[in-house]
Amino acid sequence: MDTERTAADRLLVDLTQVRALVVEAELVEAAGHRYVAAHQAAVRAADLVLRARTGRGVAPGVIDPWVLVARYAPELGEWASFFAATSVRRRLIGQGRAHATTREADDLVRDAERFCTEVERWLRRSGRRPRWLHAVEDDTA
Repeated sequence: MDTERTAADRLLVDLTQVRALVVEAELVEAAGHRYVAAHQAAVRAADLVLRARTGRGVAPGVIDPWVLVARYAPELGEWASFFAATSVRRRLIGQGRAHATTREADDLVRDAERFCTEVERWLRRSGRRPRWLHAVEDDTA
């Protein structure tokens, strides 16, 4: 039980840090940089989802964790589809091969914030236990 609470608390603390990234993204002046920063914050939130469900986060170098989020947290599947659809554009903007408008960047910042709120609800739901904790408990029983 203590392991479960500690893991959940750690994820919620990490979510606070992800929310700070969203705020930082909001403050970036250049629309393209703001778009990329908002998307990166959403990827960090996806990392929390994967850590909660599998015990492992997004592997280093993986920019698009959305297929895994949809697989391991189908409740967040619509969000995963949305951010997967923005991944290609984020990559192009990050490479300087496309530009984001102010509206696109602002919208993505708001969407990243909404996603963080949904991840927080998802993490806090009563009875929510990371699947990997079941395996730890089964091994110790």
